[in-house]
Amino acid sequence: SDYARDIDYCRRHLIPILVVHISKGLNPRPPGEAGLEVIARLAMRASEAGVYLAVENTRPPEHIDYILSNLDSPALGFCYDSSHDFLRPTPPGELLRRWGHRLFVTHLSDNDGLSDKHWLPGKGNGDWEAVARAFPSGYRGYLTLEVLPKRGEPLTEAEFLAEGIRRLGCFRELVLSAAKVTTAVGSDSRAH
Repeated sequence: SDYARDIDYCRRHLIPILVVHISKGLNPRPPGEAGLEVIARLAMRASEAGVYLAVENTRPPEHIDYILSNLDSPALGFCYDSSHDFLRPTPPGELLRRWGHRLFVTHLSDNDGLSDKHWLPGKGNGDWEAVARAFPSGYRGYLTLEVLPKRGEPLTEAEFLAEGIRRLGCFRELVLSAAKVTTAVGSDSRAH
């Protein structure tokens, strides 16, 4: 399969994590045993190659739940895509709360609530505070932007990159602030 070839490529080039989509289109088939077997084989191959396999939250989220609930390989984890999450009818961060303990990497971007625009965080309608509150404490993995400039945005490549780094730093601060608030609330409730 293409993903098996990609795992070998990652191994040869010392790329630690391969992100995979586990469904295609707006109305994919429901998750089932055949798909689970494919992901299990890929996770085994990834483990043998010293590569981590991160399944990305595409549509619908039931696929992520099905795979991560049924496969417990240390080589298999979660890639959280904020833009995909913002397109769901449920509050953002739900998947992070459920699968944050298996989070390997992020694809952070924003959108208009209608389609996957890949805008810089804060340029769209995404609820970044909700995502920050749901972010797993102690996460030490990659915070990766998956972004494109908004159409007509007058930024040079260097300016766009600098703005992306600045916004990523703002998100990191939101996460750290949310963790402090959660810890403080937890401490207060135990003290009473």
